Amino acid sequence: ASFISSTGNRLLYGRYQEMQWQLLTVLDAQNPIARNSIATGPNGVPHISFYEEAVGLRHAYLAGGQWVVTTVLPGIHRANAIAVDRQGHPHIAHSRDFRVGGGFWRGDIQYSRWTGKAWQHQTIYTEGEEVYQPISLVLDSEDHPHILYKKRFFGGYFRVHLQEWTGTEWQLQELEN
Repeated sequence: ASFISSTGNRLLYGRYQEMQWQLLTVLDAQNPIARNSIATGPNGVPHISFYEEAVGLRHAYLAGGQWVVTTVLPGIHRANAIAVDRQGHPHIAHSRDFRVGGGFWRGDIQYSRWTGKAWQHQTIYTEGEEVYQPISLVLDSEDHPHILYKKRFFGGYFRVHLQEWTGTEWQLQELEN
Protein backbone atom coordinates (compact mmCIF):
# COMPACT_ATOMS: atom_id res chain seq x y z
CA ALA A 1 0.00 0.00 0.00
CA SER A 2 1.15 3.56 -0.65
CA PHE A 3 -0.24 6.64 1.00
CA ILE A 4 0.49 10.27 1.82
CA SER A 5 1.17 11.37 5.40
CA SER A 6 -1.17 13.75 7.20
CA THR A 7 1.39 16.55 6.67
CA GLY A 8 0.95 16.08 2.92
CA ASN A 9 4.64 16.04 2.01
CA ARG A 10 5.71 12.49 2.87
CA LEU A 11 5.01 9.49 0.66
CA LEU A 12 4.90 6.18 2.55
CA TYR A 13 4.87 2.53 1.54
CA GLY A 14 3.39 -0.14 3.77
CA ARG A 15 4.01 -3.85 3.45
CA TYR A 16 2.95 -6.81 5.53
CA GLN A 17 5.99 -8.87 6.39
CA GLU A 18 6.63 -11.47 9.08
CA MET A 19 3.16 -11.06 10.64
CA GLN A 20 3.38 -7.26 11.00
CA TRP A 21 3.06 -4.08 9.01
CA GLN A 22 6.25 -2.29 8.09
CA LEU A 23 6.21 1.36 6.97
CA LEU A 24 8.93 2.77 4.73
CA THR A 25 9.36 6.40 3.76
CA VAL A 26 9.54 6.69 -0.02
CA LEU A 27 10.10 10.45 -0.12
CA ASP A 28 10.21 13.39 2.27
CA ALA A 29 9.29 16.07 -0.26
CA GLN A 30 9.78 19.82 -0.13
CA ASN A 31 6.34 20.27 -1.72
CA PRO A 32 2.89 18.79 -1.14
CA ILE A 33 2.27 15.35 -2.66
CA ALA A 34 -1.08 14.35 -4.12
CA ARG A 35 -2.74 11.37 -5.73
CA ASN A 36 -0.59 8.28 -5.81
CA SER A 37 -0.99 4.87 -7.39
CA ILE A 38 0.88 1.62 -6.75
CA ALA A 39 1.58 -1.55 -8.74
CA THR A 40 3.90 -4.49 -8.28
CA GLY A 41 6.11 -5.81 -11.06
CA PRO A 42 6.58 -9.47 -11.99
CA ASN A 43 9.64 -9.67 -9.71
CA GLY A 44 7.71 -8.27 -6.72
CA VAL A 45 9.21 -4.76 -6.94
CA PRO A 46 6.72 -2.05 -5.93
CA HIS A 47 6.32 0.96 -8.25
CA ILE A 48 4.50 4.15 -7.22
CA SER A 49 3.37 7.06 -9.39
CA PHE A 50 2.45 10.35 -7.72
CA TYR A 51 2.13 14.09 -8.28
CA GLU A 52 4.39 16.48 -6.37
CA GLU A 53 3.46 20.16 -6.59
CA ALA A 54 6.03 22.39 -8.32
CA VAL A 55 7.85 19.26 -9.58
CA GLY A 56 5.37 17.22 -11.62
CA LEU A 57 4.54 13.58 -12.21
CA ARG A 58 6.98 11.29 -10.40
CA HIS A 59 7.82 7.61 -10.26
CA ALA A 60 9.40 5.65 -7.40
CA TYR A 61 10.51 2.04 -7.15
CA LEU A 62 12.31 -0.02 -4.55
CA ALA A 63 15.81 -1.22 -5.59
CA GLY A 64 18.16 -2.97 -3.19
CA GLY A 65 16.29 -1.71 -0.14
CA GLN A 66 16.42 1.96 -1.29
CA TRP A 67 13.74 4.00 -3.06
CA VAL A 68 14.71 5.45 -6.44
CA VAL A 69 12.59 8.52 -7.26
CA THR A 70 12.57 10.26 -10.66
CA THR A 71 10.51 12.91 -12.39
CA VAL A 72 8.54 11.54 -15.34
CA LEU A 73 7.18 14.87 -16.60
CA PRO A 74 7.08 18.41 -15.21
CA GLY A 75 3.74 20.21 -14.94
CA ILE A 76 0.46 19.47 -13.24
CA HIS A 77 -0.45 15.78 -13.55
CA ARG A 78 -2.72 15.19 -10.57
CA ALA A 79 -4.70 12.17 -11.74
CA ASN A 80 -2.48 9.15 -12.37
CA ALA A 81 -2.49 5.36 -12.43
CA ILE A 82 0.42 2.94 -12.78
CA ALA A 83 0.85 -0.59 -14.12
CA VAL A 84 3.99 -2.68 -14.62
CA ASP A 85 4.57 -4.84 -17.70
CA ARG A 86 6.07 -8.32 -17.97
CA GLN A 87 9.60 -6.86 -18.29
CA GLY A 88 9.15 -4.87 -15.06
CA HIS A 89 8.80 -1.53 -16.88
CA PRO A 90 6.28 0.98 -15.49
CA HIS A 91 3.45 2.49 -17.55
CA ILE A 92 1.59 5.55 -16.24
CA ALA A 93 -1.72 7.02 -17.42
CA HIS A 94 -2.18 10.59 -16.26
CA SER A 95 -4.03 13.82 -16.85
CA ARG A 96 -2.18 17.01 -17.70
CA ASP A 97 -4.02 19.93 -16.17
CA PHE A 98 -3.58 23.51 -17.37
CA ARG A 99 -5.31 26.86 -17.03
CA VAL A 100 -6.83 28.68 -19.97
CA GLY A 101 -8.32 32.17 -20.28
CA GLY A 102 -10.59 33.21 -17.44
CA GLY A 103 -8.90 30.84 -15.00
CA PHE A 104 -10.70 27.72 -16.28
CA TRP A 105 -8.95 24.36 -15.99
CA ARG A 106 -8.57 22.01 -18.92
CA GLY A 107 -7.01 18.60 -19.18
CA ASP A 108 -5.47 16.12 -21.57
CA ILE A 109 -5.05 12.39 -21.04
CA GLN A 110 -1.46 11.30 -21.46
CA TYR A 111 0.34 7.99 -21.37
CA SER A 112 3.99 7.49 -20.39
CA ARG A 113 5.99 4.30 -20.42
CA TRP A 114 9.54 3.41 -19.45
CA THR A 115 11.39 1.68 -22.31
CA GLY A 116 14.27 0.48 -20.13
CA LYS A 117 16.32 3.54 -21.14
CA ALA A 118 13.97 6.54 -21.20
CA TRP A 119 10.39 7.66 -20.73
CA GLN A 120 8.21 7.84 -23.85
CA HIS A 121 5.14 10.10 -23.72
CA GLN A 122 1.95 10.31 -25.75
CA THR A 123 -1.07 12.59 -25.53
CA ILE A 124 -4.00 10.31 -26.24
CA TYR A 125 -7.00 12.58 -25.66
CA THR A 126 -6.97 16.34 -26.04
CA GLU A 127 -10.46 17.71 -26.31
CA GLY A 128 -9.53 20.53 -23.96
CA GLU A 129 -12.16 20.05 -21.30
CA GLU A 130 -11.89 18.93 -17.71
CA VAL A 131 -10.63 15.46 -16.82
CA TYR A 132 -11.42 14.05 -13.41
CA GLN A 133 -10.27 11.15 -11.35
CA PRO A 134 -10.64 8.34 -11.26
CA ILE A 135 -8.21 7.33 -13.95
CA SER A 136 -7.36 3.64 -14.22
CA LEU A 137 -4.79 1.70 -16.20
CA VAL A 138 -4.49 -2.00 -16.94
CA LEU A 139 -2.16 -3.84 -19.30
CA ASP A 140 -3.51 -6.78 -21.27
CA SER A 141 -1.68 -10.05 -21.99
CA GLU A 142 0.31 -8.31 -24.76
CA ASP A 143 1.19 -5.37 -22.45
CA HIS A 144 -1.14 -3.07 -24.41
CA PRO A 145 -2.58 -0.32 -22.18
CA HIS A 146 -6.29 0.21 -21.51
CA ILE A 147 -7.08 3.54 -19.82
CA LEU A 148 -10.40 4.42 -18.21
CA TYR A 149 -11.25 7.95 -17.03
CA LYS A 150 -14.15 10.27 -16.31
CA LYS A 151 -14.54 13.42 -18.41
CA ARG A 152 -16.61 16.48 -17.53
CA PHE A 153 -18.03 18.58 -20.33
CA PHE A 154 -19.41 22.11 -20.38
CA GLY A 155 -22.92 22.05 -19.02
CA GLY A 156 -21.89 19.79 -16.16
CA TYR A 157 -22.48 16.36 -17.67
CA PHE A 158 -19.99 13.49 -17.45
CA ARG A 159 -18.87 10.65 -19.67
CA VAL A 160 -16.69 7.65 -18.97
CA HIS A 161 -14.08 7.09 -21.67
CA LEU A 162 -12.01 4.01 -22.40
CA GLN A 163 -8.85 4.37 -24.49
CA GLU A 164 -7.35 1.12 -25.76
CA TRP A 165 -4.03 0.66 -27.58
CA THR A 166 -4.43 -1.86 -30.42
CA GLY A 167 -0.71 -2.16 -31.08
CA THR A 168 -0.87 0.48 -33.83
CA GLU A 169 -3.36 3.13 -32.64
CA TRP A 170 -5.54 4.34 -29.78
CA GLN A 171 -9.25 3.54 -29.95
CA LEU A 172 -11.76 5.58 -27.94
CA GLN A 173 -15.00 4.19 -26.55
CA GLU A 174 -17.59 6.24 -24.68
CA LEU A 175 -19.03 3.93 -22.04
CA GLU A 176 -21.61 6.15 -20.34
CA ASN A 177 -23.50 9.41 -20.85
